[in-house]
Amino acid sequence: MGLKPKTIARRLLNKYCYECPDDINLEELIYAEKLNLKFEPLSECQGKIIFSKNEGIITIDSGIKNRSRVRFIAGHEMGHFFLERKICKPVQSSEVKVVEGRDIVEHLDKYVSTGNLWNSRLRELRANQFASELLMPEPWFKEQVANKRLTITMLGETADYFGMSLSATAFRYAELGEIPCAIIFSKDGKVEWSKLHDQFPFRNCPKGKLLSDDNSKACMLHQAFKSKRKSSAITTQFFSHYRNSDAGLYPIEEGLSGTVSAYSWFDDAVNHWGVFLNEENAPMRQYNSTLTVLTLWNG
Repeated sequence: MGLKPKTIARRLLNKYCYECPDDINLEELIYAEKLNLKFEPLSECQGKIIFSKNEGIITIDSGIKNRSRVRFIAGHEMGHFFLERKICKPVQSSEVKVVEGRDIVEHLDKYVSTGNLWNSRLRELRANQFASELLMPEPWFKEQVANKRLTITMLGETADYFGMSLSATAFRYAELGEIPCAIIFSKDGKVEWSKLHDQFPFRNCPKGKLLSDDNSKACMLHQAFKSKRKSSAITTQFFSHYRNSDAGLYPIEEGLSGTVSAYSWFDDAVNHWGVFLNEENAPMRQYNSTLTVLTLWNG
């Protein structure tokens, strides 16, 4: 299986003496490593790579205008190159698509590898790990969020610092942050994905779970999306507090949080009616989606 994605990403950072996110010019790094980056219309995916052991071509859909998404797709494809070029046949190709609102990519596989260990799921996980470590290195990330209150605003500021999306940054926080939390992305009133901190006590928030009125803020947001009346009281209440950035949508000020029963979100909290969670939401209107941050309520 070779070296861990984190190790390879850190070697690349050290090779070019990068010391902060502003140092990382991803396009220059791609060309320095004998890769080529091009943009062209792609109909069935948002990015793809063709590579041999020593060189490759990364292609990204020219229709993608979000800089943070382009960066993550490029980093993910670089991960496939650095992690797989020594164990695969001479020329390989694969294509990727991005789940709406999420910078975690899934492959439409056209890939032939030489070992049974290199199944699609494992390759995608490792390429994601490489991209996360390259673009949000663990030591830098931990230093950036240390001793800070976990809020959507803080995550948005961290996303801006690293030039990444709010969703990718929140996902990274659940991996590395100090505060036990759950990050949940919902679309059209249903859970699309979740990332749980290792120390978060509840684990069962399945994909497809329907949000109920108990999920007060998130449910109201999805009702606003569904109504498509931008002047409605609900929509105005939420969206007037949010601003656009390259990292996503996040609140200018605090105050859009609420307290809900843990069972509102987690099926395995059915016997814990006395446990409550702090809930804060970031609406993403372009996707009819909401990013939710949940932490334990301490009363």
